[in-house]
Amino acid sequence: MRTVYSTIFGIIHSISGVLALISLPIAGLGIGSLPKISSIVGLFLALYFISGVAMVYETYVVVMEANSIYTSSSERFKAYIESHPVNSPVYLYGYQSISNFSSRRENGVKLMIVLLIFSIVNEIPLLNIIPLVYYIGREYGRIRNLLVLQSQLGFGGGYFPDTAGLELATIITNGLTLGMLTKRLILISQALLSSPLQQGPGPGPAYPPYGGGSPSP
Repeated sequence: MRTVYSTIFGIIHSISGVLALISLPIAGLGIGSLPKISSIVGLFLALYFISGVAMVYETYVVVMEANSIYTSSSERFKAYIESHPVNSPVYLYGYQSISNFSSRRENGVKLMIVLLIFSIVNEIPLLNIIPLVYYIGREYGRIRNLLVLQSQLGFGGGYFPDTAGLELATIITNGLTLGMLTKRLILISQALLSSPLQQGPGPGPAYPPYGGGSPSP
């Protein structure tokens, strides 16, 4: 449902912003009935603001959920790597790679303050979308990198494309494609949750050895 909400709010935000920008010059030139034009402009601005607030909320929830999944998964993966001998391929390759990943949980209060200031108080079109895209894209990139590393160590994994183009499109269209970006993050978070490493009972022989396959008897 979050994808649906983000899509709806993104479309409303993008379209109402464009209509408000078009209506403002018309109201300034005094074309048509001024009270009627002013009420229409006010309606578009209200829709723009309300949908912007809703987009911030949806982004906050999705990012925090994805960050929680990423943090717990990276900690579990690190524990799996550290369970191997220091001279094993898994440890030598995996530990160096996992050490570059940040497993610190996102500060929810800090995130909300940033989004409130730069995406709600700041209502400048395009600029107020950048923080939303940044946080969604950052979590997507973290999870994508972790899935790639797990795949290299034999835990499978699918193909997850880069979102740079979609992020740029979301900014340029003032949030029109935010729902698509949110869906990407939700799908990759679910993929991380369903990976063999996250479903296993813990580090040990239940996991495949380096390079995949089944443990030898």
